[in-house]
Amino acid sequence: MKVVVIVNPRACRLGPDELRDRFARRLGERLVSVRTTQFPGHACHLAQSIAQDGADVVVAVGGDGTANEVLNGLVGTPAALAVLPTGTANDLATYLHIPTDIEKAITVIAAGRKRRLDVVRVNGWHYLTVGALGLPCETAQRAEGLRDMKLFGRPLTAWIGNRIYLLALIRAFHACCRHRHIVTVSTGTSSFCMDSSSLLLANQPFLGARFHVAPKARPDDHMLDLCLIQHNESRIRLAAATAGVAMGRQNQRSGVIRLRARRLHIESLNPQPFLADGQIRDAATCLDIELIPSAIDVIVPEKRGRR
Repeated sequence: MKVVVIVNPRACRLGPDELRDRFARRLGERLVSVRTTQFPGHACHLAQSIAQDGADVVVAVGGDGTANEVLNGLVGTPAALAVLPTGTANDLATYLHIPTDIEKAITVIAAGRKRRLDVVRVNGWHYLTVGALGLPCETAQRAEGLRDMKLFGRPLTAWIGNRIYLLALIRAFHACCRHRHIVTVSTGTSSFCMDSSSLLLANQPFLGARFHVAPKARPDDHMLDLCLIQHNESRIRLAAATAGVAMGRQNQRSGVIRLRARRLHIESLNPQPFLADGQIRDAATCLDIELIPSAIDVIVPEKRGRR
């Protein structure tokens, strides 16, 4: 097994030399190299080149965004994705029970157990966890703004951890109440139009580490779980619907639509940015979404209460 490690230095407290030593102690000659990203999107290019050179496993060291870039470089190749989670939310690693402790995560990678997962493709770009328009995207943008604040950003993130998304959600909710997102959703068998405050496309249950937006979603069931929260002039009713979805309540609420599909086409009146795997993509008015079954191997721990 040939293993190459890609490190996002902005999301990892350890330097590449120390990481190389830790991986080498556990992997020995199986470790080929440790590469460091230099700019946004670099991990995707590195992963693609590394896979073409014959690596069996490519490790993403960073948060969900780093894992997403590596994923996009590996889709369509035989190489497997491994994750050493050092980000803020770490949604993918948390769902797959991959430990945040560096030595334990390296032990999981060394064991090499694989699980085949579905991947979601949106306008040619791929993700593994949850995609979203509207309020979730606004929340992610505000969380990023909090993390990037001069002087206070890093200490704040270190202090409150993934609770930064809850703080960002509260701030984003008031702004989103003033915005309208008219979307048309087509599934191939049905089509409808609604004024939506949030639209979620889930390949796993939770988003931002603590919001269980799609409790029944699974990354290997070959289906995509869609949840829409209708805009409401009453802030109290909109807040209640949003809180219900965030806490994973499955009972039917007024203004919440849930359905499952493999293909979707979404159009909006105004360009909207799209959030997935912690990455915010450029705004667009049309999204072509397709679930690709069993598209990537991911390194996971030994079996335990599989979800």
